[in-house]
Amino acid sequence: MQRPFLQRLIASTVLIGAVLGTASVAHARPDVQVSIGLPGLPVLLPPPLPLPRPFFREQPVYVQPRVVYQAPPVVYERPWRPSYRYEAERDREWRHRGWERRDRDRHDRWDRSPHHDHRGRD
Repeated sequence: MQRPFLQRLIASTVLIGAVLGTASVAHARPDVQVSIGLPGLPVLLPPPLPLPRPFFREQPVYVQPRVVYQAPPVVYERPWRPSYRYEAERDREWRHRGWERRDRDRHDRWDRSPHHDHRGRD
């Protein structure tokens, strides 16, 4: 009883190996041709195609670019003032005070809010 099972196992193993072996060798390709050759029959060949004419490309010609001179653009700048001098500090302070003066003249100051009584703090 063990022999038929062993024979079936060996046969199926050989069959699986053969299937895997042929599957790895076989390639599905669209350009498969089948030809049946019989000895003694004449073989018809397509007429030979003429060889293409050779193509000769001309060597490139390199031209030195001509020199173009252009006047530099005119630049206007305000004169440079160093910021570490006393005059610069004085000007900066004057500008700052000017902003403070403008803030005092505005109607939406912090001390004129709706909950404030609009009286001076004196």
